[in-house]
Amino acid sequence: MNKILPILSLYILILSIFYSMGYWNEFNVNFLEYITLNEIVLISLKSLVVFIVTTVIYNVPKKNNQFQKYLYS
Repeated sequence: MNKILPILSLYILILSIFYSMGYWNEFNVNFLEYITLNEIVLISLKSLVVFIVTTVIYNVPKKNNQFQKYLYS
């Protein structure tokens, strides 16, 4: 785990940079002039939180689970 965490962090940061680049290039804006490293980290954290929440929601046991019944009905 100690070797995976730095690589995973770098991977997530690179993905968030590419995401921002793809989004802002549609408007012909050079986002690197206006963004800081903190904002790049926040973008990556937002994506990570969405991934974790959806993973937890869809892996909740389905037996007598009202939330799962609501989702699948």
